[in-house]
Amino acid sequence: MNDRTDRVYKVFNLHPEDRDRIRLLGFGDGMSRHEALLQLVPIVERLDMIDIRESQRRPIRIAIPVELDRVIRERKAATGQPYVQILLEAARRYRLDHPMRGVSNDQE
Repeated sequence: MNDRTDRVYKVFNLHPEDRDRIRLLGFGDGMSRHEALLQLVPIVERLDMIDIRESQRRPIRIAIPVELDRVIRERKAATGQPYVQILLEAARRYRLDHPMRGVSNDQE
C-alpha cells in the first residue's frame, strides 16, 4: 500500500547537505523517495548505536564564571549551537591540552 495512511509526517530543520541527503533518496535509483525510505528499515535495525536515554544522564550544578557565560552566549547567538554543547566542546579541547595524570581522556 502506498497512500497517505501508510506514512507518518515529520518536520526536521536540517543543514542543506543533510536536507539534500534525505530529499534525494531514491533519485537516480528508479524508485520513489517512499520506496527508498523503506530500504532504510533493515539499515536502521542493524545500526550499532550507543544508548543515550535520559536515564544515563546525571545532573551537574556548576558555577560558570561571568566571562565564560558571556562568550558562550555570544557563540550560541552566532552559531545557534546549544549552550551545553559549546561548554562541552571547550572542556574537551581543554582536556586535550591539559591531560589528567593517570586518567585516560576517554574515561572522563
